[in-house]
This record gives sequence, structure tokens and C-alpha cells, in this order.
Amino acid sequence: MIGRRARRLLILLAACALAIGAGASTALAASAPGDLTLRLTDLDPGFSLFFGPCETEPALAETTRFENRNCVIEFTRFWTAPGAQPGPVQIYSAAAVFANARRAAAALAYPRYTASEAFGPDREDYEVVAPAPAIGDEAVLLRVDDGSVAVIWRSGAVLAALLADNGFRSRARVDLQAALALAAKQQARIAAPTPLQPSENDDSQVALDDPGLDLPVYWLDRVLPRHGQLPPLRLLGSLPSAFVGSGDDLGPALTYGRPGAQAGVVFFLARPPLLRRPAMRRELRHMRRNPCSIIRHLTLSDRRATIFQRSPRCPKLDVRKTPDALADTTAVVVLPGVVALIYADDCVSCHGPVSRYESIAGMRRIVRALRLRELRGATTP
Repeated sequence: MIGRRARRLLILLAACALAIGAGASTALAASAPGDLTLRLTDLDPGFSLFFGPCETEPALAETTRFENRNCVIEFTRFWTAPGAQPGPVQIYSAAAVFANARRAAAALAYPRYTASEAFGPDREDYEVVAPAPAIGDEAVLLRVDDGSVAVIWRSGAVLAALLADNGFRSRARVDLQAALALAAKQQARIAAPTPLQPSENDDSQVALDDPGLDLPVYWLDRVLPRHGQLPPLRLLGSLPSAFVGSGDDLGPALTYGRPGAQAGVVFFLARPPLLRRPAMRRELRHMRRNPCSIIRHLTLSDRRATIFQRSPRCPKLDVRKTPDALADTTAVVVLPGVVALIYADDCVSCHGPVSRYESIAGMRRIVRALRLRELRGATTP
């Protein structure tokens, strides 16, 4: 779903173009707007997509008075490399392709109003910073009283915008040169567009590459191959512990499934003391004593697992009523230095081949396939 700032930006672009009218009928530029925004490969290590790879505002395409194609993407920083200078935490990058330069220029006529409608807050909170940066054909640099920096510029019939901030919990001022450097990278994309390759915005392993991780990371590799009737699983994404929940015992979370699906199998990595926490002990005790639980144990040389499956004789759990309960098919795996809580996502994988992992056999396959992952740069997985 498009964020509030991004949606306001796209609505603003529509309003500016409508104000010009429908005089020109020139063909749109050939470049796809998704090729004109920043990419993960343009940023420092540690960034991930917050939404993307390309969000658009449907109302723009439905408007008959003008033509406009647009893309908005947001990045958020998961970690900072040791010794690196801390930079912006969130980066918004947008590009809109208009029929002609006059329509793109309309949004720059009132820069504080444009920035306010694009990113919020009120226009009184924006200050135009002089001199104007030398980006594209014309540009405006603004600083917000919360410390963030916005750059809006035009390059031919393309209107581009970038916002860099340090997150909602910080009012530290973003370095102007850091914001301008990001805008310059995006302008380079606009000046010489190239097709966006999937690998350039692949953030599936960003949380796992954090050099600050202090617990072993076990995973199923990028792809878990097909095994009999069990389909292949692909790593869809990972999240750092800060996005997973509160508690010092939590590590990153990984999701596996089929491309285009949300997830099929999800597992959380945690430090072993998590199993001694009162809440977790109560949940596991409840599952062991529940007459609906089918329990199987699996012991290998370096791991032991307890697999719980809800009996087919019992109704499936309603996660809307019991959101904190473990899923119908769950494995608790004790590995060297880490615990993995693995479950099949019964909300998403209840149909199709991935649902076959919602079984004792499916969980056994996953438990056996877990292997230690090394940080990139040490041993390439």
C-alpha cells in the first residue's frame, strides 16, 4: 500500500498537470517511470525496500484530461556498516513522466506548497535553501523543521522528487550533501535510463547481511529444491529483529514461498533463552497438552525439533481471534546457539502446492534442510 507521503506526492502531480490543461497531445517519453527512480544498488549497504518496487496512483491513469505515468519507491535503512558515517534512515524517490516539459514544470512553480503536498507537513515548515542545486533543468532544495531534506527538480518532461529523513524517532538534521548526492544519482538514471533489473532491487537478504548480528543464522538457502510432492520454496524476504517485535532474544525473520505470493513458510530466529520466557513456556505447554495436537520429535546430530500439527479432526485456528497463537503446523528447532520457530502460514498457503508444507512431512523436510548461513564477504552462500 502506498504510504501517506507518497500518495500525497502523486495526487499533487495530478493536480499540477490538471492545472495546465489538456492543450498538448505530444507522446509520452519512452522511458518507464520505474527506470527513473533510485535503486538499492544506488544506496549504501543496509537499505531495504519499504514499499516497491514501483507504486503508482491509479487515479492518474484514469484521468482523461492528461497523460501521466509515475513511480514512487521508498527505502528504509536496516543497518549501517561498521565505520560508515550514519546517513538518512528513510529515502523516498519518485518520478513522473508527463507529455511535455510545461506540465512537469508546473509543480515547481510553488516549491514550498509542492513539497508540503508531496511529503507533508505544512508548507510553513519548509525553508527554501539557496542556492538552487544544479540538478536537471531546474531544481529546488528545501529543508524541513524536522531535519529532513527534500529536493524537487525537472529534467525535460520528467518531474523527480526525493526526500531524505532520519525517521520519526529522530530530529537530527539530514546532511544536505548526502541528500544532493542521492538526487544526483537519480538524475543520472533520468539522463541515461536503463531497464530496471530484478537483482538491482533484491532486498531478500539485507537483514541477514547485518554485520552486527550476534547469533547464528540458519536458513534454507535462496531456494529450497523440490522434494517429492513438496514444491520448491524461494526466499521472499527477511526482516531484522527491530521489525519483528520487542525483546532482546529475537533475531531476524525469514519468509519463504513462491514468487508473487506473500509467504508460505515463515520462521523466526531467536536466542535459546526465549524458550524459557514465561509466555513462550505457557504457549508450548498449551500445545503439548492440547488434545488437538499431533506431536512428533526429530533428533539429528546437531539439532532437535518438536513438530506440532493440529489434528484434522479439530477446526483450524482463527488467527483473527487468537493472533498470538502459533500456527496449525509449527516446528520448534533447537540448533547450535539459536532457536528457530517455524510455521506454515495457514492464511496464505492454505491453497496450492505450498500448502503441502502444512504437514508433519513438510516440516521434517524443512528441519532437515536448515543450514548455517555465513555473512556475505566471508563465504558466499
